[in-house]
This record gives sequence, C-alpha cells and structure tokens, in this order.
Amino acid sequence: MDYAANKKEFGWAAELQRQRVRELRFAHGEVVQLAQSLAARLNQLIEDGHDVVAFGAMLCFAILKDFLDILLAFFLIGSIPIIGAIPGMFLSALIFYFLWGKGYFLRGRIRAWRWVLGFFIDSLPVFNALPINTLMVLYAWHIVRKRGGKARKALESLKNATHEELREIDREFE
Repeated sequence: MDYAANKKEFGWAAELQRQRVRELRFAHGEVVQLAQSLAARLNQLIEDGHDVVAFGAMLCFAILKDFLDILLAFFLIGSIPIIGAIPGMFLSALIFYFLWGKGYFLRGRIRAWRWVLGFFIDSLPVFNALPINTLMVLYAWHIVRKRGGKARKALESLKNATHEELREIDREFE
C-alpha cells in the first residue's frame, strides 16, 4: 500500500474517532441537562411541601443506582473504564444535583464523609457493593425533615410573638 492510500485510511479512521467523541460529549451534556431538570422538579416538590413524594422517587433512583453498580461489578463491566461508567451516568448526576444543598454538602463533616464513602470506600472491591447512594438519600431526607421540624417550631413561636419582638426580627434581616 502506498503512502497516500495509508494516509487516507488513517484520516478516515481519525475522523470517525472524532465524530464518536463528539457524539459522546453531546450525549453526556444531554444526560446532565436531563438530570438537572428532573432534580429541579423534585426540589420544587420539596419546597411545595411534598418531601415524601420527592424523596420516595429519589430513593427509588438511588436503589436502582446501587443495584446497577452491584450488577456491573458482578459481571465485571464496571471495571472497564468508560463503558462501566456510562450506565450510571444519569443516575449519578441526578443524585448529585438533587442532594446539592440539603445538608449533604453544607457541613464540612458531611463533605468529608461523602468524600471518604464516595471516592475511597466505594472504590474498594468488597465495599463497592454497599448501598452508599441509598444511604446518602436517606440521610439527606433525615436532614430535610429535621430542618422542617425546626422551621415549624419557629413558625409556631412567631404566632405568640409580640409586635416589638417581630420588629426586632425584621431589624435582624435588614
């Protein structure tokens, strides 16, 4: 084979590879946008007072993600660098965007535990079968319900506050 034919063949292969990478990037962007949109809708449900519905749905997604991780690890697909990450990409992005700002990322201690659990322990062969995503969603649900209880108590105390106490609260927020 001469040099020109070789160059043409390699040029075609390189273009095909570039096209595949472009399509993968596009798909990744679409997956992330879809996950952000769904997480925003679930967060809106929480703001509207339907935390049981939102966390119930997210708990199902987290269980599915943990089951998928176990299944991929069992069939050794999870150890293939790119192919092992693709099936859980949407679920991982959805869980990440949903948990953002729910006490999960707000405190330093929780961030440290997430890092330890998510990046270190979840990478170990035996421990990657633990339902870490499910535990994180349950913990976030606990935090949200705890904050909601405190807010309800504070609201009840406002009903009994005097006019002067309410003015003092207003001054604090100015």
